[in-house]
Amino acid sequence: MRALLLALAMIASPAWAQGYFGAAIGQSTLDSTDDTAVKGFGGYWFTPRFAIEAGYQDLGGISVGGRNASITAYDLSFLGALALGNRFALLGRVGAYHAETSSFGTNVGPILGLGLSYDLTRHATFRLEWQRYDKLGPDTESKLDIDVISAAAVYRF
Repeated sequence: MRALLLALAMIASPAWAQGYFGAAIGQSTLDSTDDTAVKGFGGYWFTPRFAIEAGYQDLGGISVGGRNASITAYDLSFLGALALGNRFALLGRVGAYHAETSSFGTNVGPILGLGLSYDLTRHATFRLEWQRYDKLGPDTESKLDIDVISAAAVYRF
Protein backbone atom coordinates (compact mmCIF):
# COMPACT_ATOMS: atom_id res chain seq x y z
CA MET A 1 0.00 0.00 0.00
CA ARG A 2 2.82 2.40 0.82
CA ALA A 3 4.47 1.69 -2.53
CA LEU A 4 1.21 2.52 -4.32
CA LEU A 5 0.81 5.81 -2.42
CA LEU A 6 4.43 6.72 -3.12
CA ALA A 7 3.98 5.97 -6.83
CA LEU A 8 0.82 8.09 -6.98
CA ALA A 9 2.55 10.95 -5.18
CA MET A 10 5.43 10.80 -7.67
CA ILE A 11 3.05 10.73 -10.65
CA ALA A 12 1.22 13.84 -9.41
CA SER A 13 4.42 15.53 -8.27
CA PRO A 14 4.13 19.33 -8.15
CA ALA A 15 7.68 19.49 -9.52
CA TRP A 16 6.23 18.86 -12.98
CA ALA A 17 2.48 19.44 -12.71
CA GLN A 18 1.18 22.30 -14.84
CA GLY A 19 -2.12 24.04 -15.33
CA TYR A 20 -3.07 25.40 -18.73
CA PHE A 21 -5.79 27.15 -20.70
CA GLY A 22 -6.35 27.72 -24.36
CA ALA A 23 -8.62 28.46 -27.28
CA ALA A 24 -9.30 26.60 -30.52
CA ILE A 25 -10.99 27.34 -33.82
CA GLY A 26 -11.85 24.84 -36.50
CA GLN A 27 -14.53 23.20 -38.57
CA SER A 28 -17.37 20.96 -37.42
CA THR A 29 -18.84 18.43 -39.85
CA LEU A 30 -22.15 16.57 -39.70
CA ASP A 31 -22.86 14.55 -42.84
CA SER A 32 -22.20 17.13 -45.57
CA THR A 33 -22.85 20.20 -43.39
CA ASP A 34 -19.77 22.18 -42.30
CA ASP A 35 -19.68 25.10 -39.88
CA THR A 36 -17.16 26.99 -37.77
CA ALA A 37 -16.45 25.56 -34.32
CA VAL A 38 -14.78 27.47 -31.45
CA LYS A 39 -13.66 26.17 -28.08
CA GLY A 40 -12.30 27.51 -24.79
CA PHE A 41 -10.66 25.03 -22.42
CA GLY A 42 -8.49 24.59 -19.37
CA GLY A 43 -6.77 21.65 -17.79
CA TYR A 44 -4.05 20.24 -15.63
CA TRP A 45 -1.10 18.04 -16.62
CA PHE A 46 -0.42 15.67 -13.73
CA THR A 47 2.61 14.26 -15.55
CA PRO A 48 4.15 14.91 -18.96
CA ARG A 49 1.89 12.14 -20.27
CA PHE A 50 -1.46 12.51 -18.50
CA ALA A 51 -3.89 15.45 -18.14
CA ILE A 52 -7.51 16.21 -17.42
CA GLU A 53 -9.26 18.93 -19.45
CA ALA A 54 -12.61 20.72 -19.34
CA GLY A 55 -13.97 22.87 -22.13
CA TYR A 56 -16.89 24.69 -23.70
CA GLN A 57 -17.43 24.33 -27.43
CA ASP A 58 -19.74 26.06 -29.89
CA LEU A 59 -20.13 23.45 -32.62
CA GLY A 60 -22.02 25.73 -35.01
CA GLY A 61 -25.38 25.02 -36.63
CA ILE A 62 -26.93 22.03 -38.34
CA SER A 63 -30.01 21.23 -40.36
CA VAL A 64 -31.54 17.78 -39.83
CA GLY A 65 -34.91 16.75 -41.21
CA GLY A 66 -35.79 20.34 -42.12
CA ARG A 67 -35.07 21.58 -38.57
CA ASN A 68 -32.23 24.03 -37.92
CA ALA A 69 -30.33 23.94 -34.65
CA SER A 70 -27.28 25.45 -33.00
CA ILE A 71 -25.14 23.15 -30.87
CA THR A 72 -23.02 23.90 -27.80
CA ALA A 73 -21.29 21.41 -25.51
CA TYR A 74 -19.41 21.22 -22.23
CA ASP A 75 -16.87 18.43 -22.10
CA LEU A 76 -14.55 16.74 -19.62
CA SER A 77 -11.84 14.50 -20.96
CA PHE A 78 -8.61 12.75 -20.13
CA LEU A 79 -5.61 13.41 -22.38
CA GLY A 80 -2.66 11.15 -22.94
CA ALA A 81 0.53 12.34 -24.63
CA LEU A 82 3.27 10.33 -26.30
CA ALA A 83 6.44 12.39 -26.83
CA LEU A 84 7.76 12.10 -30.38
CA GLY A 85 10.92 14.17 -29.84
CA ASN A 86 11.83 17.71 -30.93
CA ARG A 87 8.91 19.16 -28.94
CA PHE A 88 6.22 17.14 -30.78
CA ALA A 89 3.73 14.86 -29.04
CA LEU A 90 0.90 12.62 -30.18
CA LEU A 91 -2.31 13.25 -28.19
CA GLY A 92 -5.19 10.92 -27.41
CA ARG A 93 -8.47 11.98 -25.78
CA VAL A 94 -11.39 10.16 -24.18
CA GLY A 95 -14.18 11.72 -22.16
CA ALA A 96 -17.80 12.79 -22.03
CA TYR A 97 -19.82 15.81 -23.13
CA HIS A 98 -23.11 17.45 -22.20
CA ALA A 99 -24.59 19.08 -25.29
CA GLU A 100 -27.48 21.43 -25.86
CA THR A 101 -29.03 21.45 -29.31
CA SER A 102 -31.48 24.33 -29.69
CA SER A 103 -34.17 22.36 -31.57
CA PHE A 104 -33.49 18.85 -30.30
CA GLY A 105 -32.85 19.21 -26.54
CA THR A 106 -29.89 18.11 -24.43
CA ASN A 107 -27.95 14.89 -24.06
CA VAL A 108 -24.76 13.34 -22.72
CA GLY A 109 -22.38 11.21 -24.77
CA PRO A 110 -18.79 10.14 -25.34
CA ILE A 111 -16.04 12.26 -26.88
CA LEU A 112 -12.96 10.82 -28.56
CA GLY A 113 -10.00 12.54 -30.15
CA LEU A 114 -6.52 12.37 -31.63
CA GLY A 115 -4.05 15.15 -32.18
CA LEU A 116 -0.55 16.46 -32.49
CA SER A 117 1.01 19.14 -30.29
CA TYR A 118 4.13 21.27 -30.68
CA ASP A 119 5.79 23.05 -27.74
CA LEU A 120 6.87 26.42 -29.11
CA THR A 121 8.27 27.49 -25.72
CA ARG A 122 8.08 26.24 -22.15
CA HIS A 123 4.73 28.05 -21.78
CA ALA A 124 3.26 28.06 -25.31
CA THR A 125 1.95 25.05 -27.23
CA PHE A 126 0.08 24.64 -30.48
CA ARG A 127 -2.26 21.73 -31.20
CA LEU A 128 -3.96 20.24 -34.24
CA GLU A 129 -6.81 17.95 -33.20
CA TRP A 130 -9.64 15.80 -34.45
CA GLN A 131 -12.52 15.23 -32.00
CA ARG A 132 -15.72 13.25 -32.36
CA TYR A 133 -18.85 14.13 -30.40
CA ASP A 134 -20.56 10.75 -30.67
CA LYS A 135 -24.34 10.25 -30.78
CA LEU A 136 -25.22 13.93 -30.44
CA GLY A 137 -28.95 14.57 -30.00
CA PRO A 138 -31.65 13.02 -27.82
CA ASP A 139 -32.37 10.11 -30.18
CA THR A 140 -28.67 9.05 -30.34
CA GLU A 141 -28.78 8.21 -34.02
CA SER A 142 -25.35 7.60 -35.53
CA LYS A 143 -26.06 10.28 -38.17
CA LEU A 144 -25.70 12.87 -35.40
CA ASP A 145 -21.99 12.20 -34.85
CA ILE A 146 -20.09 15.48 -35.23
CA ASP A 147 -16.41 15.59 -36.18
CA VAL A 148 -14.34 18.68 -35.35
CA ILE A 149 -10.94 19.48 -36.85
CA SER A 150 -9.29 22.38 -34.99
CA ALA A 151 -6.12 24.34 -34.33
CA ALA A 152 -5.49 25.51 -30.77
CA ALA A 153 -3.14 27.79 -28.88
CA VAL A 154 -2.34 26.74 -25.29
CA TYR A 155 -0.70 28.68 -22.46
CA ARG A 156 0.85 26.64 -19.62
CA PHE A 157 1.52 28.13 -16.21
